[in-house]
Formats: sequence, C-alpha cells, structure tokens
Amino acid sequence: MKLTMRIMLAVFFGLAVVKPACAVDWSKWCFLGPIHKSSKVAKVEKAPEPVKAAVVPVPAAPVDSDGDGVIDSLDKCPNTPKGVSVDANGCPLDSDSDGVYDYLDKCPDTPKGTPVNANGCPQLKADEKVSIQLNVLFDTGKAVVKPDFDTEIKKVADFMNNYPEVKAEIEGHTDNVGAEAMNVSLSQKRADAVSQALSTKFGIAASRLSAKGYGSAKPIADNKTVEGKAKNRRVIATIEAIKK
Repeated sequence: MKLTMRIMLAVFFGLAVVKPACAVDWSKWCFLGPIHKSSKVAKVEKAPEPVKAAVVPVPAAPVDSDGDGVIDSLDKCPNTPKGVSVDANGCPLDSDSDGVYDYLDKCPDTPKGTPVNANGCPQLKADEKVSIQLNVLFDTGKAVVKPDFDTEIKKVADFMNNYPEVKAEIEGHTDNVGAEAMNVSLSQKRADAVSQALSTKFGIAASRLSAKGYGSAKPIADNKTVEGKAKNRRVIATIEAIKK
C-alpha cells in the first residue's frame, strides 16, 4: 500500500511515469523510474493561423456631375442644365439642326439651311434702301418739258409703280439770270410741269406728288459759264424706298 502511494505521488509530481497497461489495477502499477531532466517531452505544435483573404478594392461608381444620364468621362457637353434632354454625347438636343439647342430655340422646326439668330429664329435681312433720281433740263426762261425727257420721267414713274407706298417731292431750279422772285416763280412752274407729266402721262396719283420751286438758291454748277447755267436750269427728285 505504501509503495502504491509513493508511485502515485511520484507520477502526480512528475517524478516518474507508468505504463498505461499497468493502470488497470493500481496494485499492478509498473514503475518505470524517475523522469530525468534530460528526458525530452514532445512539443505540441500550434495550429496554423487562418489565411486572411486578400482585400480587393471596389471601383468607384462613375460620376455624372450634371445629372444628364451621361457619365463625365463620355460627356462632351458638361454642365448641361438640369432636366434638359441630351443625346448620347451628353449634349442638348437640336431637333431642327439650326445650331440652337431645343431648350433655347424659340422657333423650332426651322427649315434646313435657314440662317437663324441666337433665338433660333430666321434672320431677317437688313432693310435695303433703293432710290432713283430724276433730272429734267429746261431752256432759258422756259417751263416746258421737252419730249427728250419723257424716258427719264417714265423711269421714275415705273419706280413709283413698283413701290406704291413712296411719295416724291419734285424740285424746280433756275440759273441766276433775272430777279430772284421771278426765278422762284419759274422754278415752281417747272416743278409743276414735271409733276403733271408724271400724273397725266404715266398714271402716278397726284396725292403722291408734291412740287416746290427753289429759284436759283441751290446751284449745282458755276453760273458764270453757259454750261453751268444749263445744268442749273433743272427739275430733280430723289425717291427712296425699302426693298422687301
């Protein structure tokens, strides 16, 4: 009994080992002797640590700064206003292809090739002024319209017929021969004669014509020469109209 207790105490304090087969009956313990310091005890190896899975970076979501449905990397028209319809390139639609985006176009469906303004509306041509001049010459002291000038007067009548809204002032002039009061009267008679020819010969309404004599006050040539005086004895008119 004492021996058995000694063996058990030796095993408990690690001073001896026993064969497992002898442990069936404590009375049959097989003492193997003390454990020497040189005895090697089997090392228990640690289980390998689990392998950490590699962290795969998640790509950033594509950015669409102006919210038009086309990502920035493909958007050829950044900063499109909110709510504006765009094409595959992110540019506002231009349905009539006039160069003005639909959301700015105040004249949609402009015909192809029509020049337009910044509002997408057809450009109006600048008003074009047209004019014609009348020049009828007279003999000294006379107010009779010579037949040679019928063509000149008809040309003016045709112009006025093409532009029925225009009116004409017929100006009469003289050279400096004689008293000025007489020249004013003579110049008025010359202006009246041409005005009457336009009305009676060529059908221009008298209400569209006015006649005024200026005497010798507005010479266009030197009254010291025969040629200059001949140029000053005249009836003139400059008639302007807007071409539409």
